[in-house]
Amino acid sequence: MIVTSKQHVNKYKLQTPYLEKDLQGKIGRWINEKLRTFNLPEELLGSLNEVKISTGGTIAFSKFEDQQIPSLMKSDKSGLYHKMTDASFGSKPGDFVITKGGYIFCQFWKNRQQEICYYMDIRSVIIKVKLRGEKSIKETDFMLHGHKINLADYKVGIKKK
Repeated sequence: MIVTSKQHVNKYKLQTPYLEKDLQGKIGRWINEKLRTFNLPEELLGSLNEVKISTGGTIAFSKFEDQQIPSLMKSDKSGLYHKMTDASFGSKPGDFVITKGGYIFCQFWKNRQQEICYYMDIRSVIIKVKLRGEKSIKETDFMLHGHKINLADYKVGIKKK
């Protein structure tokens, strides 16, 4: 099951104390620190990224919006242009962005190990998973073909019980 909204959390009483948007905040802090220290993996610069949280060991492809996988693939293959509207940001940093590369970031909450997150490029997802005819991405796929990051120092959005 993928956590995507408060509705899911309330309906299923999931064990995760935060939502996808909170994980985005933790990843954002990790990226900002890596940029500040000139240590961000080069492949992530200018890439299009999608974030998912799973309370099990898989992420079903059906949990992606219809446009997300094709957009990640287009960004990876030829680049993707995205116009920012005035409503996109509080103070808009620019008029548009061009991305190259596509990645899926995922955190698996199977053993309440919320500090560990993985990211994997969309090419690996398509080649190693979808072309095998599978309907989901497994945590082991991320472990074998992705990159592991530790978010333990980025305490954003954790709600105290």
